[in-house]
Amino acid sequence: MRKAIVVIVLIGIVAGGGVVWYLNRPAASDIQPAELLPEDTLVMIEATHLKESVDTFRAGPLGRAFSGIDLPACMGAFNADPEDIEQVSRLQSLLKTSVDSPWFDILFGDLAVMAVMRPDPASLRVPSERLWHESAVMVLQPKKPAEMIQWVGKMFSGDVTITPQTTEGVRMDRVDTGDGRPLFVAVHRGLGLVAMDPKPIVRCLGHREADAFRPLSVSDDYAALRTELSAPDPSRCFVYVDLHAVLDIGLGAANRQNTGDADTTEAEKLWKGFNQAGPVIGAVMTDNGQVLHHRWRIRYNPADLPPEAARVLGGPPETNSTLPWVPETVLYYGWQNNLDQVLASVLDFSRLDAEEKAEFRNEFEAITGVDFEDAVNAFGRQVAVIIQDIRIGAMFPVPELALLAEVGQPEVIHRLMEAVVRNFGVAMKTETDEGGFIRYVPLPFGEDISPAYAIRDGFLVTASSRGFLKDLLAQKSVGKNLSDSPFFGAVDKSLTDPNNQAAYLRLDRAAARTGDLIKWVISLAVMTGKADDANQMIYLSGKVVEPILHALAQYPAVGSRTILRENGIHADVYILKPRPE
Repeated sequence: MRKAIVVIVLIGIVAGGGVVWYLNRPAASDIQPAELLPEDTLVMIEATHLKESVDTFRAGPLGRAFSGIDLPACMGAFNADPEDIEQVSRLQSLLKTSVDSPWFDILFGDLAVMAVMRPDPASLRVPSERLWHESAVMVLQPKKPAEMIQWVGKMFSGDVTITPQTTEGVRMDRVDTGDGRPLFVAVHRGLGLVAMDPKPIVRCLGHREADAFRPLSVSDDYAALRTELSAPDPSRCFVYVDLHAVLDIGLGAANRQNTGDADTTEAEKLWKGFNQAGPVIGAVMTDNGQVLHHRWRIRYNPADLPPEAARVLGGPPETNSTLPWVPETVLYYGWQNNLDQVLASVLDFSRLDAEEKAEFRNEFEAITGVDFEDAVNAFGRQVAVIIQDIRIGAMFPVPELALLAEVGQPEVIHRLMEAVVRNFGVAMKTETDEGGFIRYVPLPFGEDISPAYAIRDGFLVTASSRGFLKDLLAQKSVGKNLSDSPFFGAVDKSLTDPNNQAAYLRLDRAAARTGDLIKWVISLAVMTGKADDANQMIYLSGKVVEPILHALAQYPAVGSRTILRENGIHADVYILKPRPE
């Protein structure tokens, strides 16, 4: 398959001056790819001005990092087969040559679409490679006339053969390169179609005059996503996924391989319920020069959701009440308002009979002294996780973290916490604080590991150490928090609005800490006598991981939010771009 992908690109690389006059004609496409693709298309990925986007990526930190990785050398370090190494080396060279060629811009410069159509049910049992060949198609709108695809093919050296053929009434060309599978190329109203089997092209062009053919463009869901995601800013990339059909295929495969596992069965039941609502996904990415904005939309028909799925997806957005506790210099912060749903899912007794339920409840109350329903109902909706830092200087990495959970019955929470500590056989101490009291467990591992908690302003605040808990409690009273961070402010396009989920990551610091953790793991491997593993890890770290982490460290921060709407899920991711060098 990789060879075929290269061939698709190489079709536009080698040509002579004899076609220059032909290529100077204006492009004449009067139809969009979605008007050619059938309505049952599973996935469609559309890119405009692909060459410019590729060049921008290659000039950025991640592009430079990836281009500097010597994949064949890495494979050799891990004792890969010489033939595989040679194949990857050739692939790397061909891809670079192809992308750098002016023909790449001519072929893919205006519009390029990769699509996967729903396979015939009878084909689902064939090998996956053949299934891919029979379902995938690329649709191109070149900067010059699409007929150039055939012309460029004719300009290859003698080992490429172009053979016209007609399959089910569709005129196309078969391109044999002598190196792997053939390609099939067709042209329709200024658009070029390229596939690795005639079937995808026939499905796009073979029945266009028949009333039975319905293109993707007439799909209400596709049209709605296209309209919604086209504003307010234009995008160079659009993604459409018929999640309903994808889940149909996946759940069907799971049923054929059913192992009888209870957890798997329960997960399948949940996904089947969600799938009844016909979900589809749309996504775009925009760039305003400072922030990359990824917008995701999942649409579905809420009237078709079963009660359990409707309950999970029916939570209203609300204002985040945990933000005042979050330090300005936090490494990671995640918040959501579905703690009640999480508890209901984790503590689902639907698979237990009446006797088992009663036994569990009695045992829970005997251990904690709290009725099970009272314990569950003591919590509210909001929950947040804070990672301030990861300390690596000690014997093992120690995260400085905290968990905040909304509570409605503090007295029940105190009893639960006492029971948890008592069951571990350790004592809990109490320290008076200006806002109340702090409970903590002194452990013989130093100040950084002394789990502590307090209840303040309707929240259970737990932390990995008493010192960090005190810092969080003081944080709120001081009034300066994450909202004062310029990095957070740069990605806070909607993170502080009423939402159902929000997250923030200092990507530059996370990349640095990841590098420190890798060095610690390598040191541990050396100390435990695993020299071979350590040598390979050192090579992989120095030649692959470190350059990528260094590139990621150029991106200061990432923020995201999710909000549940009446007929779908809206998710947005904001990535703060590197400062200009």
